[in-house]
Amino acid sequence: MARPAIAEYRIVSYDGQKVHYWYEDHQTKQRVDEVVPAFRFLYDLLQHIPLKHFRMVGRFGLYSRGKNKEAQKIVNINNFIRTKQIEMVLEQKKVRKNYRQRMIESFSRDPIQCPCCKQTMELVAIWHADYGRIYYYNGENERKQEKKWGIREYERKKQKPRQREKAAS
Repeated sequence: MARPAIAEYRIVSYDGQKVHYWYEDHQTKQRVDEVVPAFRFLYDLLQHIPLKHFRMVGRFGLYSRGKNKEAQKIVNINNFIRTKQIEMVLEQKKVRKNYRQRMIESFSRDPIQCPCCKQTMELVAIWHADYGRIYYYNGENERKQEKKWGIREYERKKQKPRQREKAAS
């Protein structure tokens, strides 16, 4: 798309003989008002309008398409090398911390140490209010029992006293 040589709002007035317009000088960065004859205005304006089918070079030098791709490769290589050098200087491997290490670091308290006897405890079971037992230390034996009987062992134990009560009544 082509742009006009001058924006319409920059033309202040036209009386048939003279044109009053303004522009911003690139060197001084100040507004310059000019009042010139109409033919002089047209002459100055036509210099900025290219001929029909004239191809203007939009990018040249470092900004040309071919050079721009080369420049992007150089910048990417430079960034890669710079980040690798920083990583070599730091040379810290990120060690994944387990639950116990994170809790000790955050709260200065070992979650696996017994508060009474100060011995390390072993995880036997995890129980949830909605789902019941989530993890059990002796889980393999429990799964075997579940396959054999079709229900969990602790549920069978709960059912036995109820069955005794029904038999007694």
